[in-house]
Amino acid sequence: MSIPSWFREDMERVNSVYSELSESYPKSIKYIQEEDFWVLNDELNEIMSKSSLFNGKKQKETIGLMQVQLQHLAVNLVDDGYDLKPRSFESWFVMLSKKLQNKTGSSPDIKHILSILAYARGQR
Repeated sequence: MSIPSWFREDMERVNSVYSELSESYPKSIKYIQEEDFWVLNDELNEIMSKSSLFNGKKQKETIGLMQVQLQHLAVNLVDDGYDLKPRSFESWFVMLSKKLQNKTGSSPDIKHILSILAYARGQR
């Protein structure tokens, strides 16, 4: 079974964004790619969109996993020389999302990431 050409083209555009950003943020982009960061983000968005008593445990687990990944990503960003200050992490995600949107025509939904970061800063 071969990979459809449209999918291959989309992946090439995503990889070109990552390639461009990996010059400035090599450890951070590598971390996002290796840890399936966007897969967890999609799972988080799906769980959060379903309001149910039965999702409570899964929500907590997924939010906890995302918090851990965000902590590791923050360390990688600092190692890459990014000046991590209040709200700058959010700015980095907005920049990444915009670059993906401009290059591929779509971008990940980062609203729950931004909520987790605001919560971590003490803004509930």
